[in-house]
Order: sequence, then C-alpha cells, then structure tokens
Amino acid sequence: RCRLVAAALGGGVRWVLFSGGGAHGRHKGSVAVAQRHRSGAILNHPDIPLDEQEKEEEPEGPTPPHAIVTTHRLHGLSNILELWRDRIHTVLPEAKLTVYSAVLTKGLADDEVPEAIGPVLDLVKSCAEVNVEVSAPNGDRAMADAYRQSRVHLYPGHAKDYVCWTLRDSQAAGVPAVTRSLGGVEDVVENGTTGFIVPDDD
Repeated sequence: RCRLVAAALGGGVRWVLFSGGGAHGRHKGSVAVAQRHRSGAILNHPDIPLDEQEKEEEPEGPTPPHAIVTTHRLHGLSNILELWRDRIHTVLPEAKLTVYSAVLTKGLADDEVPEAIGPVLDLVKSCAEVNVEVSAPNGDRAMADAYRQSRVHLYPGHAKDYVCWTLRDSQAAGVPAVTRSLGGVEDVVENGTTGFIVPDDD
C-alpha cells in the first residue's frame, strides 16, 4: 500500500468518470470519460458545453503532494496514520495528509468527544509533526474541490460499509484511491484503473 500511495502522490494524469446513474461505470446512465490534466481542467463533461466548463487556475509553483482521508475514526484510521508516519512520510517528507472528521476536529478543540476515540485522537495529535492535519467536513462543492486538489484518496473501507459514499465522491472527482477489499469497495473502484485495491493492511 505504501508504495502505491507514494506513486500516486508523485502525480500524473487523472481520469474523471461522469455517469448519469452513478460515479462508477457499472451504473446505468450516460457515461463519458474525461482526461484531467495537472492543470486541473476538466474536459468533455456530457451535460455542460465546452465553453462553459470551469477551468481551474494554474498554481504559481509546484505544490506539495497531498493525500486525503475520509473514514469513520474507528474504521482503519489508526492503521493509515501509522503507515503515513512510519513508511510514507519517511519517503515523501514534504507530503501532506488531511483527515476529514467532525469528531476529531471537536477533540482537537478540546470539546467533549466519546471516550472510545481517545487513542486515535492521541495518535492524530502525535502525527502533526509528519504533516497530518484534521479538517471538519464541508459541503458538497467544497469537498469536491478538496478531492480535486488531492493526488490520492486513502480509504480503508469497512466490512459493513456497502455504500462507500465518500469513495464514490472522490472517484467522480477523478482522484485515484488506495483501499482495501472490504464492503462495497469493489463495486466502486476498478482495480488498476481508478485506484488500487490492496490485499492487506501493509
């Protein structure tokens, strides 16, 4: 998994899948595949004329590699944080990991949170020195922007999660995922094409 994450953080061309019936090509509906360049331009959306499609501004200089995590704080987040600290940050010390979590945001602000998240909250705090930050989830448009500004979505998955909403969102935004084969992941990610489904926690 760490090698795949490092490779994804290295950059490259993204592919965006638009579907009238869902984010994945297996869903029914009109489907168009668009190439998303490093400039951030999204081309050939099936429902928007080309001259009206939004194009993001070119960054003034190279930006640090950025990964994103959206998962329940007790569903594999600790494993991702440990991998980031021990094996990914050592290879890419400039890379940044953003964890989107409402309850962890509250915990970092010293608000009252469930006792069960104490260990993962402590781990998050200790990972600040390896470029891990926590942000509160935003609305759909803001989260779409957050996905597009990331090079990889780290999604641990869970055996009882068959919907994988945020994974579907990031796939629709053209962000490759590194994930485990749990729950409904295989219905969302096309292994080797839109992301990588890893065989184990390592």
